[in-house]
Formats: sequence, C-alpha cells, structure tokens
Amino acid sequence: MLLHSAVSPQPASAAKCISCEGEEPGEEPEAQILTIHVSGLGAVKKGTTVYCENTAGGTKTCEKEVIEGQTVSLTATPAAGLSFLGWSGACSGTGSCEVTMDEAREVTATFADNTPPAPPTITSPTGGQVFEWTAEEAVAVSFSDADPSAVAFGCSVDTYAWNSCSSPWSTGKLAAGTHTVYVSAKDAAGNVSFTSRTFKVVITPPEGGEEGGSGGEETPSEEGGSGSGGGTSSGGGTPGTGTTAGTPPPPSIAPAIVAKPVVKSRLLGKATVLRKLALKGLPAGATVAAACKGKGCPFKRKQVKVVSGTADLSPLFAKHQLAPGALIELKATAPGMTGETIDVKVRAGKAPKVTTS
Repeated sequence: MLLHSAVSPQPASAAKCISCEGEEPGEEPEAQILTIHVSGLGAVKKGTTVYCENTAGGTKTCEKEVIEGQTVSLTATPAAGLSFLGWSGACSGTGSCEVTMDEAREVTATFADNTPPAPPTITSPTGGQVFEWTAEEAVAVSFSDADPSAVAFGCSVDTYAWNSCSSPWSTGKLAAGTHTVYVSAKDAAGNVSFTSRTFKVVITPPEGGEEGGSGGEETPSEEGGSGSGGGTSSGGGTPGTGTTAGTPPPPSIAPAIVAKPVVKSRLLGKATVLRKLALKGLPAGATVAAACKGKGCPFKRKQVKVVSGTADLSPLFAKHQLAPGALIELKATAPGMTGETIDVKVRAGKAPKVTTS
C-alpha cells in the first residue's frame, strides 16, 4: 500500500518571498546633498539643466539632492565678457566636473571679468605739444574717462613706475627733451587698459643763453591713433606711436586676488563641523588673516600660514561644533595686489554659506 504524506498548500505570498529574500518592500534610495558655489557671474549646468546660476555678483550657493552613489557631470558657463577660472572643492581644473555622490559633496565654480575698461582720454598735453621754459618745470596731465567700470587710475612719465592718480596729475619737473606720459584705467576685476601721449620740453635760459638738456633740436613726435591721441592696450602689444618701439605694455595696476575657497562640512543636529576649510590658488607672498565670531569658535583672530599657494585652516576647526550664525572671515592679501575677503557663515541644517568680496 502506498503511503502519501500530507503537504499543506503554500500561500501565494510565501512563494513570492523566495525570490526577494532580504529586500525591504517600498524602500527608497538615499539622497546626498550636492552644494554648488558660483563665484562671479556664470552658471553651473548638468547637461542643459541649470543647477546654479549667479546673476548678481559675489558668490551664490545652491543645493541639489542626488541619489547616493550616482555620478553627476557638471559644466561651467561664464556670463558674457567673463572667463571660467576653474573648479575647486570636489573638482579641479577647467574641464567638466565629475562628482560621485557617495557622500555630501561641494564644488565651487569661479568666474572672473576679463574685459578691460575703455582707456582714458588724455586732454592735455596735446600730441606733439612743445613746452618752452627757462627752467625745469612740471606738466599738468589732464584726462577724462567715460567708462563707469573703471575704479582706479595710474599715471607715469617716461617709465612704467605707476602712481595712483586723478586728473589733473603733475609729472614733476622735467628736463629738456621728448617725454611720454601714460594713463591707465583699472576695473574692479583688475583688468587694465592705458593710453599714452608724447610731447617735447625746450629749455632756453634767460639772456639768450644756450638751451639746456638734451634733444633740444629734435622734431616733436607725431602721435597716431584717435580719441586720446595715443595707442591703447589691455596688456599686450606695443604702446601707440610716440613711444619707444618694442617697449612692453605697463603691468596691471594692483590686480585682484582670486582665491578658491574649499569648504566641506558635516551636520550634527543644528551644529556644524568643518571637515575641510582652505583657500587655494593664492599668489606668492600672500598672507591670510582669519577671524571667527560666534558660539563654538576655537579662536578669535589668527594668522594662517600659506604653503604652496594654499592656506589650510582645517586643523583649527577639527572637532569643533559651530553653532548657527557663527561667522568665519578670511582676508587674503599680497604685495601689489587688491585683497580678497571670504566669509563662511554657519547655517542650521544646511551647509555653510560662502561669499566673496
């Protein structure tokens, strides 16, 4: 006689779980925060989608949620008349930025103005003007400027030893001979243009004495160009007619420091711990002064050492919990350059806000 064991029928739900063991029904993938800082006028895009765009100047910060583990490809697009200086943070260089979101990430895209202002117009002296004196005197150089982007002017005579100036500017006493004055204009981004004007000084002592100095019988130079009566340049080429052939253009007047802030943070409730805080791309001879205000600050003021163009403040803030509202101010200075200030403000439940001025 055959014996048959009784087998209870399996419910349909049990059969389904054989192939899905260990899975959590309805579980959604985690998201990580991608923080994008745009310093200067421009936009950061993923394909054709704008992730962050700055149209007001300074630094704009945007946050995007990205599925954990996903790789995001970002591109930087400068506004008209500007150039892209590069990435900092999770990316570097000037190409596309590939960010793998295995954790919260931050990137900074830095844009800068590269269009020089229109050069000033020298109204006096006129091109080829002859000054006849009985002794050495100074020439008053007058100029005008119609470009509102110009924030500073520089003047020099015969050399590029620039002096900050306004119109009228005095050359100081000049000997007999042919002289050239230069007047430059600089915008807030450090872009420079300049113009030149050549004239002649003749010194004839009283009582019919002999003319002093050198070059008394030279013919005054004829100035070329238009508007200001001299050549113009934004930093390349040779100044206009009336200057020495092959003379290099004048250097930029006090170019601006453009440092790249690197900020990586971790949130602990309402507090923030800075895992990384540094300034990169600092010029030779730069110094950085740091100030911290608010609850959790490890110091009030401190001078930060710059090594190979980088000021790393990370060790100063390690394990310190900064309360919302805490402000870190970093001032970068360098000889012959316009300084830059970077503010890092701690926010509740968000990555710190970074602004540059």
